Amino acid sequence: MTTSSSTDIQQLKEFIGDRFNELKLEVKEEINTLGLKVESVKEDIGDVKGDIKGLSEKVAGIDKRLSNVETSIQKIPELAEKTGELKNWKQVGLVLITAAVSSIFSGTIGGVIGWLLRAGRA
Repeated sequence: MTTSSSTDIQQLKEFIGDRFNELKLEVKEEINTLGLKVESVKEDIGDVKGDIKGLSEKVAGIDKRLSNVETSIQKIPELAEKTGELKNWKQVGLVLITAAVSSIFSGTIGGVIGWLLRAGRA
């Protein structure tokens, strides 16, 4: 190679290097004019990641609640069937009357027995 060609190549290298440096400066200036800084962008990304983790935890909690509701919903047909069996109003009436009579009877018998026990002590 001749001396002139090596100096030309050296000048080209310097020109390209200078141009890249100018581009880097222009990009940094553009970022600064937009008010963005790399650190603040990284912090914002970290905040977003934290928010996503919080949301995923909430979704997991909702999934658990939903599974509980699903099990309750599956029991509704059974309850409806049992309620349908009680549509015989004569049977329901008989059960209510029997319950009332037995509670009155047990209260009366219990009261009499208690009265007798207290009277026997005195």
